[in-house]
Amino acid sequence: MTEFKGIDVSEWQETIDFDAVKNDGVDIVYIRAGAGSAHRDPYLDKNYSGAVSAGLKIGFYHYVTARSAAQAANQAAFFAGLISDKVYDCRLAMDFEDLSGLSVGDISTISAKFLNTLKSFGHRDLVIYSDAFNAKESFGGSLTKYPLWIAQYGVKYPSSDINWKNWAGWQYTDTGKVNGINGNVDMDVFHPGIFRGFPGNIINKATGKKYIYYTVKKGDTLTRIAKKYKTTVSALVKANGIKNPDIIYTGQTLRIPVKAS
Repeated sequence: MTEFKGIDVSEWQETIDFDAVKNDGVDIVYIRAGAGSAHRDPYLDKNYSGAVSAGLKIGFYHYVTARSAAQAANQAAFFAGLISDKVYDCRLAMDFEDLSGLSVGDISTISAKFLNTLKSFGHRDLVIYSDAFNAKESFGGSLTKYPLWIAQYGVKYPSSDINWKNWAGWQYTDTGKVNGINGNVDMDVFHPGIFRGFPGNIINKATGKKYIYYTVKKGDTLTRIAKKYKTTVSALVKANGIKNPDIIYTGQTLRIPVKAS
C-alpha cells in the first residue's frame, strides 16, 4: 500500500520552515486549528500559509475538551469556523485525548455529537485520532465507521488489538526530527484513506446512485456546481443536508449524486 510521510504541528513547534520540511521528504502536515471552544492556535494561519506555499498536503485537527454533548457541539462549531476560509486535502481529525472521568457511553455521545456537528457544517470527511489503548477500550461501536489515526510509540507496527480493522494514519513518535523544525515533532505514516473522498466514487446500491466528492472553491455556488455535474440544486441540498442553499463555504466537501453508469 502507498504510504505518505507526515507530521502534525501546533504552536509548540513555533516558526516552521515548510520548504525545508518538504525537502526532507514530508508529504502531509496536520495543523492544529485550536482547542476547546475558545483557543485558536496562534500559529494556525502562519502554519497554513507556509504549508500551502511549500506544496504540502494539509489536514487540520482540533483538541476536544468537551464533557457533554452540548460542549461537543460548540467545540465542533468553533473548529469549523477556524477553518472556514481554508482549503484542505485530508480528513478533519477529532483529537479527543483527555477522557478522565468519562464513561465509555459519555465518550461515544460526545464524540458522535462533535463529528455529526462537523457534518452539519459540510465537513463529511473525518478521522478519529486515538492512542492504541483507547482505540480498544474507549472508542468503538458506530464510531468505527470513521477511519482511525492511531498513536502508538516504540513498536514496529501498530497493535491489531483495537476496534478497527485497519488504520489510515499512525503517529509513531513524538520525538521526531525534521529539517525546518527546531526541536521535536510528532511523526506519522499515512495511508491513502487519510485523504478526503478516498477511495473515490461510492455506489449506493439501494438507489442506484453514484456519489462523487467535490471541494468548494472560491466563487462557487450550488447553481454553478449543479450545472457542472448535470444535477440540480435540490439534489445537492438533499444529498448534503444543506439548510440554506445560498450558503456554502470554500473548502467544504459536497457529495454529488449522479446516475450510475
